[in-house]
Amino acid sequence: MKKSSVIGIVIVVVAIVGLGIFALGGKDSNDIDSMKRDNKSSSKNSDSMMVAPNIVVMNNLDFLQKEITVKKGTTVTWKNEDTAKHSVIFDDSSVGAVEGSKLIGNGEELKFTFDKSGEFSYSCGPHPFMKAKVIVT
Repeated sequence: MKKSSVIGIVIVVVAIVGLGIFALGGKDSNDIDSMKRDNKSSSKNSDSMMVAPNIVVMNNLDFLQKEITVKKGTTVTWKNEDTAKHSVIFDDSSVGAVEGSKLIGNGEELKFTFDKSGEFSYSCGPHPFMKAKVIVT
């Protein structure tokens, strides 16, 4: 390869690297890794999200609190923050129906007051893989 070709390639590589550093605002690889971690943790869909104790959020085809514990007489609220419609159907039909187990859309809520103690598993009617539990003490 000619010396002039090698010099041309080096100039192109240096220019590309320089543009990359400029585009990243001079951030080094540690800063970039930190930004990636922060972005992942802020968009993570997990049970560790800050949610009021008696509220179960429906999002990304999941109940974000898989298990909550409340005292007898407590009203639990399910909030749909998903694009899909959801419902709450208890495995034990003796518990009662959550507002008729109706489907709720984005921004809507369901409420149910637990009048007896026990463990009450439930799922979503249209999405039976969505499962969670309320423990009433």
